[in-house]
Amino acid sequence: MSIIYTKGCAVKKAIEVFKEKNDVWIPHIVNDCGFFNSGFVKAIKLQWPYKTGSPEYIYRNSPKVLGENTYSKVEENNNHDIIVVNMCAQTGISTKSVGLKQFHNDKPIRYCSLMLCMDHMVNYAKALKIKPIIVAPKFGSLRAGGNWDFIEELIEEIWCPSFEVIVCEY
Repeated sequence: MSIIYTKGCAVKKAIEVFKEKNDVWIPHIVNDCGFFNSGFVKAIKLQWPYKTGSPEYIYRNSPKVLGENTYSKVEENNNHDIIVVNMCAQTGISTKSVGLKQFHNDKPIRYCSLMLCMDHMVNYAKALKIKPIIVAPKFGSLRAGGNWDFIEELIEEIWCPSFEVIVCEY
């Protein structure tokens, strides 16, 4: 399989794919310092506000360990789920805002951590005996400072043999 590109919001696309009776996972990158406030998480927070079990709740109440994922079931219907996957693959944040300088990092993405997170998703899906459709933003290439061409190669190598992958360009 190869990556399918589409325009629009990954959250809205995920809900559309889910309504077709599919399991859907929405992976995105989070940082290791506790910030869940900008970029793609805004769309996640708008759709699934903070409460017990929400992606933000899971993020804020779990250890932030590079290379590890947290999984948050945000929708379920007819034995199918939408799961938001917080992939901890960013150390620090790219902002230079006053008060946040101690967390500043010009290139916060950590590719080794990202590969571990991506590989964990494959193994977790196999353990659950499911083949979710991955619906993702172009994670890691904006605020995290990563190279999309390289991330795209990782997706093709790690996920495409196991999953249908839809990447949404917003």
